[in-house]
Amino acid sequence: MSNQPYGSPSSAPWPPYGPPPGPRAPRWLLVVVAISTLAGVAGLVFGVLGFARSGSSSGGEQQYSTTEVAAAKSAVCDAFAAATNMISVDKGRAANFPPGTPENLPVRVNTRLGLEVASNYVRSTLDDNPPTPTDIAMKIKQLSNLWHLVTIEQIANADDAKLDAAYDESTRLWKEIADACK
Repeated sequence: MSNQPYGSPSSAPWPPYGPPPGPRAPRWLLVVVAISTLAGVAGLVFGVLGFARSGSSSGGEQQYSTTEVAAAKSAVCDAFAAATNMISVDKGRAANFPPGTPENLPVRVNTRLGLEVASNYVRSTLDDNPPTPTDIAMKIKQLSNLWHLVTIEQIANADDAKLDAAYDESTRLWKEIADACK
């Protein structure tokens, strides 16, 4: 027996894993490759998610035909007319149930729900019709936002002066949109 405590000496070379590694790539090259890779991934993500500038290749706004503009205007104006009709019907219903009557609470809830539905309906119709003339589109957006605000302020029991100012602004915008839709 040999005197070695762990058996006979191994004939395997030391270190047990192959020859020493070859020359390494310079660090600056690794940094450049890493930055390029990150920039490429970021560009891909931004492009896929739509963060890049959209529009035509000429850089101008998209042009629509007269027919497309007329159809979009008609769709938005029809949605506006339907929403205003609903609000008018609801206003007449509310007059039949003044505050203090048992039916007043459901009518108030219905009015607020109606304002929200009308606001969302005209806004979604506008979003579905990008060729809508800019003047009508801007006023529809303002009125839709105002109807949301009125609903919030009604629920929050805003003071009458604040609500009256919102109602006046709503009436002004309504008249301008109605005139533009003629």
